[in-house]
Amino acid sequence: MTKQFKTAAELGQFLKQARRTKQLTQKQLATGICAQSLISALEAGTYLPNAILLAQLCERLGLSLDATVLAHYPMVSVASDFNTTVETLCNQHAYSKLAAYLAQPAVEAQLQTNEDLAVFYYYQGVAAFQGLHQVAAAQQAFKLALTMAPVTLRFLVLSAQGFVAMQTGQLTSGRQAFKQAIIAMQDLSQYDENQQCVYYQAGLSEFYIENLPTAQTYLEQGIALATSHQSHYLLADLLVLSAACADQRHQPANAKKAREESELLQQLFHLQTYQFNDES
Repeated sequence: MTKQFKTAAELGQFLKQARRTKQLTQKQLATGICAQSLISALEAGTYLPNAILLAQLCERLGLSLDATVLAHYPMVSVASDFNTTVETLCNQHAYSKLAAYLAQPAVEAQLQTNEDLAVFYYYQGVAAFQGLHQVAAAQQAFKLALTMAPVTLRFLVLSAQGFVAMQTGQLTSGRQAFKQAIIAMQDLSQYDENQQCVYYQAGLSEFYIENLPTAQTYLEQGIALATSHQSHYLLADLLVLSAACADQRHQPANAKKAREESELLQQLFHLQTYQFNDES
């Protein structure tokens, strides 16, 4: 996003002040978590961190955070380092390294079941798009994953497929994939926190192309889902992006809702110094 938002700027200043209080350089804060350039962008107010990254930074800075519940990563059943390696690389946003890891023949060769292969192809698609910027490879991997994905993974693959499609201008197919992801969630036997990913990715995709009413609808659905299940996963992201939508729409009712959501975000992280300006 090229437009700077008040929430991102205030968050950046808050984290910058906390880093200086801890007498850490940007490089020291970033080590093992993300790239130094990401810290620079965050402090400059040009980047909104996701919930995982924000939680990691706050933990290193010693800030008071609520016990945030993070959604689980899809896992394979084999006894190897696959699950821990993938989770670590994803949390660090090291998608190029993830692509290199998955490209090793021995990694795929150890997977025997269709469910394990579906997980492998899902991560391969994520790595291809986020790390290598290879759209065709990502789309092919997601298609392979869908041919064997269990109910518990299918909605995540469809959501990733929709996100990639819309990011590359394939709006019709992208929106269809998101609709299919939401339908697929109805087949789940129980609530899965990863369902919030679908609404966040759908909302973010519409936000990027400035289809703000649709983006707001998806985000509100995600917030309602999270709060109804007392889940914290992605709630911070959903609230911040929802506030940004309302801010851009310049509508009094939406501005009021954005302020209320910002207050909820503040309560979630128990940060007295983390304040949102009430001015629209």
